[in-house]
Amino acid sequence: MRATWMVLLVACLASTSFAQEAVKVDAHALADRSALVVVMCEDGGKSPTGRLMDRAGKALLEPFVKQYYSRRAWLTSDAATTDAFLGAVRDAAKEKDIVDCLLFLHGSADKSWFADGPLASAAMVAGLKGRGGEKLRMVYTTACYSDTVLAAWTEVGTWAVRGMKGENRPLDFPRFWLGWIQGEDYAKANARAFATNEALHGLANDLRPRLTVALARLEKRLAGGADGKPSALAGLAAKARTRWFAETWDIEESRPKVVGGEARIDRTKPAASR
Repeated sequence: MRATWMVLLVACLASTSFAQEAVKVDAHALADRSALVVVMCEDGGKSPTGRLMDRAGKALLEPFVKQYYSRRAWLTSDAATTDAFLGAVRDAAKEKDIVDCLLFLHGSADKSWFADGPLASAAMVAGLKGRGGEKLRMVYTTACYSDTVLAAWTEVGTWAVRGMKGENRPLDFPRFWLGWIQGEDYAKANARAFATNEALHGLANDLRPRLTVALARLEKRLAGGADGKPSALAGLAAKARTRWFAETWDIEESRPKVVGGEARIDRTKPAASR
């Protein structure tokens, strides 16, 4: 192995510590003026991962967002349609001065994929430009190839957004979110989250040969459920083995390109950006 798992784990933990220069803010100060739109659309609940996100995603995340946003919209599984997303942003913008978005979904060139299909850049611009997009403070997305949508996000008025150039394996959200709510600006929170992602990618690559063997054994053990059918966990193990760990991960495909101003949770958009 290029590095031991312990060294990588230490590097990962170190990357989650906050630097002394981190901005200290009263993030609650703008809560009454802020809204959050969350999309959780792994694949419409068709896979074990999607079903897990649909069932547990909101419950896991809500305690970490509710104190910072007085209005919250949750779109999961079949409810996460293109029209529902555009409508949620527009409705939030009518009521609040600030709208942030967390988008856990798939992507392809020039498109973000929702439950009912793709939302192309042109359609997003038509749906949000002058219709709430000007209130967008930041957009965090996990979508693959999302750097192809950056121009559209900025055109609708988003202050800060990120995009990835290739197949994204987003292990960075916890560190991003901790940095964001602690007052790190959007670019800094993304940069430090990427350091965590890089360490975890390295760990996964080093352990991949052993993981694939272990997952194959787990899949075989879980193959026969109580009704004689493979359990959901067996399907998840198979997906992990055949998709997540089928090849070495290229961290550069997950490196976020950040566009926009120094958005921070305690800041409204500057007057020039409204």
